[in-house]
Amino acid sequence: NWSDLVADTGNQLIAYTDINLTTNQTYYYRVSAINLVGTGSSSVVDSDLAGDVPNQITVITATAQAGSEIVIAWTAPTDNAYAITVYTIERSTDNTNWITDGTSATASFTSQSLTNGTTYYYKVTATNALGNSLVSATVNDKAGDSPSQVTGFTGVALDDTRIKLDWTTPADNSYSLSGYKIEQSLDNTNWSTIVANTNSSAVTYTVTGLTTVTDYYYRVSAINALGEGATATVVSVTTMGIPDAITTLAGTAAVNSNNTQRSDITLTWTAPTANGTPITAYNVQVSIDGTTWLNLPNVTTTSAIHSNTINDTDFSYRVYS
Repeated sequence: NWSDLVADTGNQLIAYTDINLTTNQTYYYRVSAINLVGTGSSSVVDSDLAGDVPNQITVITATAQAGSEIVIAWTAPTDNAYAITVYTIERSTDNTNWITDGTSATASFTSQSLTNGTTYYYKVTATNALGNSLVSATVNDKAGDSPSQVTGFTGVALDDTRIKLDWTTPADNSYSLSGYKIEQSLDNTNWSTIVANTNSSAVTYTVTGLTTVTDYYYRVSAINALGEGATATVVSVTTMGIPDAITTLAGTAAVNSNNTQRSDITLTWTAPTANGTPITAYNVQVSIDGTTWLNLPNVTTTSAIHSNTINDTDFSYRVYS
C-alpha cells in the first residue's frame, strides 16, 4: 500500500528528508521523475528503519575502590532503534578541563592508575549508528586505596591468660581508618577472627581468656571504607604458666664441722622450665615421716643446705619453684 509522500518536489534536487517519523518503524520508498510529458516509472524500492541517537544517560554513579580506581556505572539509555555501540567516558580533575578516559561496550567503566586523595569528575556519552547522545550529568568521587600493611607488630604475654598486642598506625591511603581486624591461630595455618573490626584508632589490643603455657599466633590488618589492608607479619607469643616440676633433686650428707654428732645435707637440683616468667625463689621442705613437712629457708639458687641434722636419721625433701 503506497501513498504519495510528495506529489511533486518542484525542484531538481536528488535528495529529500522525511521527518517526524515513528522510531523503530521501517519505511519503504520509491521515486519517479516528472517532466512536461508526464511521470516516469518508479525506482527500485528502498527501505530503512527510523530511529534517533540514544537518549541521554540519566542514572550514573562513581564509586572509588581499592587499588586507586574509580568505577563509573550507569543505566543504559533507550537506544531509539539503533543499538548502542560504544560509550565514551570523559574525566576531569577540576570539572572544567576534560580528557577522554576511555570507552566501554557495557554500562560500566573502571578508571585506573589514579592519584590517591584526588577527586575525579566523570561524564558519559552513548553512541549508536546515528550519532552521539547528549552527555550525562557529572559524577565524582575521591581516589584512594585500602590501608597499607600494618608494621611494628609485637606481642607480649601479660600472664597465663592474657597477651597484649601493639602495632604502628599504617597509611590510610586517603580514606580514614575505621579500625583493625585481629586474627588468631594455634598453628600459624588455620586462622580465626577474634575481632572483625575494633572500630577504634587504638593501636593496642589485649587478648584475654587464653590457655596457660600455649603458643598463639596473631596477625592484624587495618580497615577503611575501601577495604582491608595486607596483614602484618605474624607474631608468636606463649602464655605464661607456673614453672614445671623439679625432677632432678639430689642430696649429699657431710659431717658437721662443729659437731661430729651432726650432719649437713646439701641439696641440689636442676632449674625447671619457667614457662614465661623468671623463677624468683625455691621453697625447700623437709620431713622425717613423709607426712608432716616443714619449710626450710627459701633460696634463689638451685642448691640448699640443711644444717646440723641428727646423724642416722632419714630425711625426705621436696622443692617447689
